[in-house]
Amino acid sequence: MDPFQPGDQVQEGSSGPKMTVLWCTPDHVYCAWFEGSTLVNALFLPEQLTRHLPPGRSPSP
Repeated sequence: MDPFQPGDQVQEGSSGPKMTVLWCTPDHVYCAWFEGSTLVNALFLPEQLTRHLPPGRSPSP
């Protein structure tokens, strides 16, 4: 199973922008996010990303 799935909310490290996973493979994760009104997207390595959880939510087992 890939570490991320399309639709997951992630961020680079612990302080990057909140991004949405568009597609992923075991080696790459393609994400999109907005900077102001501009849609930005980029390819990341899975180890660069952490799953973003809203306050009060804990990770699923």
